[in-house]
Amino acid sequence: MISRKLKKYIDKRGWLLENVNSEIMRDFSHFFISLSKQNVIRGNHYHLKKIEWFLIIQGICEIHIEDIDTNIKEVLTLCQENQKMIMIEPNKAHAFKNIGKVDLIILAIVNKPFDHSKPDTFDYKII
Repeated sequence: MISRKLKKYIDKRGWLLENVNSEIMRDFSHFFISLSKQNVIRGNHYHLKKIEWFLIIQGICEIHIEDIDTNIKEVLTLCQENQKMIMIEPNKAHAFKNIGKVDLIILAIVNKPFDHSKPDTFDYKII
């Protein structure tokens, strides 16, 4: 798992979080934002070609990741204060569980949009 810290600017108006890592945006053409209610699990799948970068906008979650070739697992707890983007590579199953008391909002930056005629999403239950 690869992560990259984002740059945060704070002033009297609030804050701004900026990506200064060129690798996060290189070859990426799609993004989505998801909202998950309390205790909801999203994901439980992997991709053969898709690469995704995730940022927690609001809330706290557990991210479960498993390499489908080696079965090596890891669990990360991330929240909006982490200010890190997490990259999920092909062949890494992943699932996100909202473990907080508020809605979980996640931004995802993806190298390819979902193609309904040739989906690159394969079920893989982790949690």
